Amino acid sequence: MCSQIPFFEKACKEGVFKVRFPGEKLRKGIDIDCLMNKQEGHERMVDLSHDECPAINAMIQYAYAGDYESEDHINPGSQALFHVQVYAIASKYNLSGSQEIAGRRFEPVVKKGCYDLYDSCYSRDHHLRDIVVEIMIEHQPAFAAKGDENMMDDLLEELGAFARDCFARLSKKTKDEQEKAFKDTTG
Repeated sequence: MCSQIPFFEKACKEGVFKVRFPGEKLRKGIDIDCLMNKQEGHERMVDLSHDECPAINAMIQYAYAGDYESEDHINPGSQALFHVQVYAIASKYNLSGSQEIAGRRFEPVVKKGCYDLYDSCYSRDHHLRDIVVEIMIEHQPAFAAKGDENMMDDLLEELGAFARDCFARLSKKTKDEQEKAFKDTTG
């Protein structure tokens, strides 16, 4: 755990954090030059009042240690939100390494949510299942780009109902696209 967390919790409450001089690095490859063209860069103060304190703590841990601790004791929904917040603040301050870590940690939480959804809901209860399937189908190219080790392949292999739902959705999507193309050509 970062020893500076109490300092940053106080900074979060007060809503302001003083920035280092331009070009000064927190650790190799991480600097605050991305702020120089923004209000924070000119005032040399970062307004934290709109950011989530746990995400700021994670960002600071990453800046000093190259990693951040996630709070494994919180429920999966809160874990997912935490990693989204870390990803967002890392994006805001141009910390691509922290974004990558947040993405890697977000995926298993989402995967567990899919398992929980398919294990706990009746097979005819499609509201949430349809939402999950639509998201997975929409992002299928990103999963395919990851190769054999991706969440989508695991879910398709291990959850027959999920595979069936994805197949049905893809079949409907293909049929709809073919009908639209036919209408467009026959006009």
